[in-house]
Amino acid sequence: MRSFRALRPGDAVAVVAPSSPIRQEMLEEGLGELRRLGFEPVVGEDVAARDRFTAGTAERRLEELRRALADPGIRGIWCARGGYGLTPLLSELDPGPLRGDPKPILGESDATALGCWALAAGVAWVHGPMVAASLRRGSAGYEPESLRAALEARPHEAVAGRALRAGSAEGLLWGGCLSLLAALAGTPWLPRPEEPHLLLVEDVGVKPYQVDRMLVQLRDAGALEGLAGVVLGDFSDCVQHPEQGYEIDEVLADRLPGVPVTIGWPVGHADAPHLSLVLGRPALLEVPEQGPSRLISGRAAAGDQE
Repeated sequence: MRSFRALRPGDAVAVVAPSSPIRQEMLEEGLGELRRLGFEPVVGEDVAARDRFTAGTAERRLEELRRALADPGIRGIWCARGGYGLTPLLSELDPGPLRGDPKPILGESDATALGCWALAAGVAWVHGPMVAASLRRGSAGYEPESLRAALEARPHEAVAGRALRAGSAEGLLWGGCLSLLAALAGTPWLPRPEEPHLLLVEDVGVKPYQVDRMLVQLRDAGALEGLAGVVLGDFSDCVQHPEQGYEIDEVLADRLPGVPVTIGWPVGHADAPHLSLVLGRPALLEVPEQGPSRLISGRAAAGDQE
């Protein structure tokens, strides 16, 4: 697994819309934030296209991604928003350009699929704020220091969450939105790390039995073999009905036995300013019985060269 070249001030980044349609005014706000961060956004004229429930036809979205991957002047690929649309594109994307010129892919939600595609190509990606979503809100939408650390490909320590099961673990950090990970089961793009690994997983608005079913799906697909620890989002609105008599915490703890588990991290669909985490690199997780948990992500792998 390789890291990507760090982004530097002035670098050009492609802003792509491979999933659901975007709202132009929200995109413009996000582009302004990108410029404030010191990057030069490159946006296609047809980025705001619509075709049913996606941001234009599959051909448009594929061509946008292919241009961004192949252009040596583009140093990062930043998804505008999530929704739906990436999974049908993965089989049509050539990983060769990304392997030859590793550049960060950034996003959350539906971008999990593109991130897992990058992992299958052997390149890390960044689970973080999307341009027309949380990035546009500035520091109210994303946590600036973790984003800077991720883009600069350097380690970052974050403290958040609470224990479902205490302990410490280390391994390759991967994951994303649970619904997308489950949708990749049976495909070449669902990661199955051979070394010990930490799973980052989050979702919103899915019922507890659906959460349980998707975790079972990942288990039976072999993606949880070697699991050393779990970092969970806040899983807000994951209820069957108000009088169900149990919490989503119980479901998650029962389905993820034997390893340290921490919940309540501001990632993905969480309301709090989002953390940015490099997925596909080693990480260290410490989960105390009391108080917040600690995650050091983006660590160097054994054998990495300076």
